[in-house]
Amino acid sequence: MAYKFAKDGTLKDMTAEELAAADADSSVIELNQGILNDGTPYWAYIAVKPSRYKEFKRLIAEQQPILLTEDGNILKFGFDEIVPTSVREEMKQEHGWDDKCLTTLTAEVKAAQGTFLKQQEDMRIADIVSMLKKKNLAGS
Repeated sequence: MAYKFAKDGTLKDMTAEELAAADADSSVIELNQGILNDGTPYWAYIAVKPSRYKEFKRLIAEQQPILLTEDGNILKFGFDEIVPTSVREEMKQEHGWDDKCLTTLTAEVKAAQGTFLKQQEDMRIADIVSMLKKKNLAGS
């Protein structure tokens, strides 16, 4: 989630400086589930620092060991295979966390990009039509 919209409607990576500044007042809440070295299942809601998010996701994807407190603050945790419904509801109420957040956000970003690109194309076509009208009037 280390992205920002550029003026052309595309998503651009945030710079290290922008990410460090975001660490001061922002975090990305992640639900991490796994198994400890001794075989005990766990779950943990972690408020991940924006500057660490990309690395955090990479380590998880590569199934590398992670130190949860290094990447942010642990908001809630437990030693069960499944997060209790009451905890999921608490995280939703207190932090706005949603299981489908990434899916929803991705869809919203794609829709916003589509709208932006359509507006850009409409303006380009209007400019071409205007130019052709001027050319026709000048040639008449």
